[in-house]
Amino acid sequence: MKTSMSLLSILGILLICATLAVSQQNFKQIRPASWEIPAHSGNLQSLLPVLMQDVINTRFAYLEGGCIISASTIPASTATCDPDAELFMKAKGHFERYEFELAMRHFRVYNELHPDDERSAFYLALTQLFRGAYGSATERLSQLNKRVALQSNPTKVEFLDDIRFYFAMASLMSTNGPRIARTLFRQLNYAGGKYEHVSKGMINLL
Repeated sequence: MKTSMSLLSILGILLICATLAVSQQNFKQIRPASWEIPAHSGNLQSLLPVLMQDVINTRFAYLEGGCIISASTIPASTATCDPDAELFMKAKGHFERYEFELAMRHFRVYNELHPDDERSAFYLALTQLFRGAYGSATERLSQLNKRVALQSNPTKVEFLDDIRFYFAMASLMSTNGPRIARTLFRQLNYAGGKYEHVSKGMINLL
């Protein structure tokens, strides 16, 4: 039995982050807090449901507190003027309210209208992941990971990290998970990375 660190105590850090965020006039000036993993022991299979719920809750703690600059760190639509912007914002609103079924429907429509838009592909994959469609989420995040990685765009480093983290979690929840997830967590385990600490814990668990 290996001992890792649990994601649950991240919430304490996030509450501090959220409190600081509320007092700021401009959320974009707030850098996302580092992920931390406290003690959690057990085998991977028994821990996965708990870890997945922690991932969902932690993501939304960041969003609700304004500590993650999701709209600005995720590349904007390639169109100069997006006539479907309202559709995207409606989908994102459902997403942030945990209404994943509605969010998925709207993001799918938007993504069909804008097949090259990386934002909608990312959010659509997250709705699939959070609804338990792990195979579909894994495939979509795998494709997005390859696309963004091949661009070698320094402005998308944080976005690529987000993709890889959720790709790793989706892989763990699907059939061929540990090998792919281990590789992704190793890529995320670099000094100063947003997912450095959580990746170390997950590598130990894997």
